[in-house]
Amino acid sequence: MNRFLPTLIVLAALFCAAGITSPAVAEIDFAASLSIPLDDDGRVFINVASNHYHADPDLVVFASNRLRHPVVELPIVLFLAEHAHRRPRAIINLRLSGHSWIDIFVSFGLPYDILFVDLPRDPGPPYGRAWGYWKKHRAHPRTRIILTDAEFADLVHLHVTSRALGVAPREVIRLRAQGRPFKAIAGNTWRAKHGRGPGASAAGRASGGSSGNPSGRPPGGGKPSSGKSQGAGKNKPRGSGKP
Repeated sequence: MNRFLPTLIVLAALFCAAGITSPAVAEIDFAASLSIPLDDDGRVFINVASNHYHADPDLVVFASNRLRHPVVELPIVLFLAEHAHRRPRAIINLRLSGHSWIDIFVSFGLPYDILFVDLPRDPGPPYGRAWGYWKKHRAHPRTRIILTDAEFADLVHLHVTSRALGVAPREVIRLRAQGRPFKAIAGNTWRAKHGRGPGASAAGRASGGSSGNPSGRPPGGGKPSSGKSQGAGKNKPRGSGKP
């Protein structure tokens, strides 16, 4: 066996160089198991966030059936769970009880820095107000920074999109300033990186809508979006601002 070891190592290196990986590290199509209506970009954004945080597939199904806006809120749940070292379901329950995202964030004693670490200097809209307030009060960590659910979601989605897809924060901010929703930025970036559709020749370029890959499905497919959400949970929170 030992005499074959060098050969096996060389073959493994060649497979890695060719982009051939084992099933253990392959991306999971979490969205394929969901019964909620999802467009192409929504599928990609859920899959990108869930794979990035190595989410439990059962948790993704639970969250999608309980949260009011799963595509928007699931990445936030996973982000908070990682930084606060809490179970995602506990965070979902807090959200369902009516707490805003910033209230949940503060209740865990998390530093505001983790929300702003990816932002360049003077990022402009939609981050400029929050960034300016943080800069002014960052020397006083006990000062409460008020963020609407929409502002909080913007900060977290920037972090997730940049880290999970390897896109420079400044580029994500540029696209966001043009009014592109995060799921469109993530969807087109994912398709470009995976050679799906006309955007593949310019990796990282995103547009306001879906393009290429007629099914819009990440590897493994995904259920077509039709009908109303099945199993939608009760007592879904309103929060402050549109999440």
